[in-house]
Amino acid sequence: YTPGEDTSREAWQKRAEAEGYFDEAKIKKKLYSLL
Repeated sequence: YTPGEDTSREAWQKRAEAEGYFDEAKIKKKLYSLL
């Protein structure tokens, strides 16, 4: 692995996790609104 490739992949992973958390929060809000 090259340092640049490693950091770019790590940044992409962090961004994917952040988006995943936001999506999860939206889903929870939708579930609560349905209740």
